[in-house]
Amino acid sequence: MPNYITDYPVVVVLENNEISTLTVDDNRSRTLITETESTIEILSGMFESEGFRQSAIEEKKVGQLCDGFRKKLSEEWDMHVRLIEINTNKIAIDAEVETSTEYIQHLTKPEYWVSVIFEVHDILKKYQIPFKTWHKKSKSYILNFVQNTSLELRDTDGKIKWKPIAVGVAIAIALGLVIALLLKK
Repeated sequence: MPNYITDYPVVVVLENNEISTLTVDDNRSRTLITETESTIEILSGMFESEGFRQSAIEEKKVGQLCDGFRKKLSEEWDMHVRLIEINTNKIAIDAEVETSTEYIQHLTKPEYWVSVIFEVHDILKKYQIPFKTWHKKSKSYILNFVQNTSLELRDTDGKIKWKPIAVGVAIAIALGLVIALLLKK
């Protein structure tokens, strides 16, 4: 099964020309967030045009404005995007690539996700939607990405698909009910 590789900034220039260095922990704590003054309607349409579908079943984030959007990237990986209000008149786009919802590990293994920035930037650029990247720790916008690194989200053998288990459980329950009814006669 293929791993997912993304670029993530490690050195950036902030709007006050200060240089900031980022780590993998910054990725995990979502230090960088993409902001836009676009509307929910425009962003929703954009993500839907890109093959994303709204996902009603998800962990809602504080300030989340609507159901998130999910796109299947491969058998193993999904991209999940949430629109969050964090500043007046701005929408933050919080995005991650994570283990597909087809697997039980999606719910049980938090190490199977990585925050993504440039994938969202590419989509916004394609639709010519202006945006900025906010650095939460510095409380400042990023002027320039100086250096990036590749982060690899490793896939592992032994992931378990949940649908066959659910079908098996349903069959077992139905069979148990039939047997119980037959024994009552």
